[in-house]
Amino acid sequence: KYWEKQGCQFSAKAPTPLILQQPTEFLEPTSPTATKTSEVWRKWEKSAVINFEYPNGWHVHSGWPYNNEEPIKIRINPEPIDDAPQGGWDSVIIIYDYSGINNPEEILKKNIEEAKKNVSSLKETPLTINSTTFYKIEGESNLFNQTVPVLEYHALLRGPNTDNINTHVIRAQLNYPNNEEEYKTYVEIFERIVQSLRHKDQ
Repeated sequence: KYWEKQGCQFSAKAPTPLILQQPTEFLEPTSPTATKTSEVWRKWEKSAVINFEYPNGWHVHSGWPYNNEEPIKIRINPEPIDDAPQGGWDSVIIIYDYSGINNPEEILKKNIEEAKKNVSSLKETPLTINSTTFYKIEGESNLFNQTVPVLEYHALLRGPNTDNINTHVIRAQLNYPNNEEEYKTYVEIFERIVQSLRHKDQ
């Protein structure tokens, strides 16, 4: 009675069934690739200190250590990142961030020396990016029973507070994806990510 007073009308007629038109073409899902995502970039500002840009559609994961002696491990990959034990690299790009330490210059030197171990055709180039000196390490190494290219960048990132505790030691490395053409594209993406690396207060 209440609904009739409000002017509502009901019908006992059965509702017309909804008919869905069948699609005429099915599209296979595709994983994001470097060529499809490199035109649009996003900013990563979730880390406590380090900011950078990365291709839209890629995945970023930051793993925090239990103590300051170990680095924050930031992984960047076109596919979802899996923590499960597996052979080979778990992501194409890895950035190690050592922070809250008393001897950043020593850690930087140690990381560079470690990066140059067992590398042939070694080339070390100092570069200035955003007023920060980066050390570019490149060459070749024998890994997983094959010769693969080596490409890393090392630097000290400082903010307005330049004491050692607030200085971040960066080690960024590009891992070979077992595909030469993909690797060439990843080099361009990797170097753009490195160029965008900044201390959050920079």
